[in-house]
Amino acid sequence: MMVNMSELNNMRTSDFSFLTENEAFFYVDHNNCLCSTISGKVIAANREQLDILIRYFQKIRGKVQPAPYWLSEHQQ
Repeated sequence: MMVNMSELNNMRTSDFSFLTENEAFFYVDHNNCLCSTISGKVIAANREQLDILIRYFQKIRGKVQPAPYWLSEHQQ
């Protein structure tokens, strides 16, 4: 399933979570490699590479804008 930018901008956090859990963005292939659903290319071939990606995502997390309150599961 392809999701465009407009859909992502207006998507509830719970819907994004559902898509993520159902491999809309990433999947593990028959060789146990992490792949991009969009390109079909291998993103990480082993757990150490995946850990590096996770650390990178944690590092840049603060640069990404927070979800608007009306889309967030954590409404204030």
